[in-house]
Amino acid sequence: MVGLRLRDLPLPSVDLDAELAPLDTRGRPRFESAAAVADEDRKRAMLLRRQGRKITPLFSARRAQRLTKRLTSDRSRRTPASARHMHDMRRRIVGAVWKLVCDEKRRTHVVTATLIPRGLEVRPADLDNWTSAAILNRLRSQITRAEAIATEAGNLRGAKRGWLLAGMHCEFDPTGQLYQFHYHALASGHMIRVLDSLRAKPLYRRKTRDRVRDRVRMSRKPLNNLPAPLGYPWQLFWPNRARGDGSDDGIGFNQLNRRKRRLPEPYHTQMLLWLDRQQIEEMTLMIGLRVGRGGLEKTYTDEEGCTSARP
Repeated sequence: MVGLRLRDLPLPSVDLDAELAPLDTRGRPRFESAAAVADEDRKRAMLLRRQGRKITPLFSARRAQRLTKRLTSDRSRRTPASARHMHDMRRRIVGAVWKLVCDEKRRTHVVTATLIPRGLEVRPADLDNWTSAAILNRLRSQITRAEAIATEAGNLRGAKRGWLLAGMHCEFDPTGQLYQFHYHALASGHMIRVLDSLRAKPLYRRKTRDRVRDRVRMSRKPLNNLPAPLGYPWQLFWPNRARGDGSDDGIGFNQLNRRKRRLPEPYHTQMLLWLDRQQIEEMTLMIGLRVGRGGLEKTYTDEEGCTSARP
């Protein structure tokens, strides 16, 4: 079991592309198709090729040219910058989480959450000084500390043991010229109370005139239409999304534009090159879970004596 990684998760026994083929309420596919991600990689390669002919202080043109070749190759595209690679990883992770959530629904509640702590606003000129591992370790430290404090205060008394799965995501705010890193998560058991406790922490506490309205967003609604909501923490599209600054732009202060678009150049290429240096394991936080040969397994024993997810 030691050393297994997310890429070692088995492919689901059902075809997620077919399972989620029906459109959502906005008429969009619930899960990207193999044809759609292949087309997306071609678009990314085309944009990279164009940027590779230009000179910019944000990235090396040679690196852009190398990534162009990788995105058009079937052999060397194992990179988070590739939509095809992320599609494959999403299928593996969502399939494993689907089994886990179906098992958990018989015992305890599973919620979805978005976490946007302060300190993860990164200017384009500083992006290369950050790594996904460092960003994820910040969340790990915050969760571990919050869990320890809640335990010592007795706030977890009576709660069932639970787990947390969080994926790193990023949006570019053209108004403030910032990359806003954040996390999307799934949680069960006592980890729900731990996430709730983050609201009172300095990094998450709401402040007047804060550029982010709610830094801890949690939905306690039952997870319906599975497995559609389970892939949200691992998104293959990192969008351009304006946040209002109070000016007359039709968007109120700290309100997000509902429209998500592709990042403008040269930021789109900069982000792809940054993603190319990361690993999916460094973008996913698992607490109370590990990768086993049959899927995701719990690292603790629950009250029923079950130590692994439903096969």
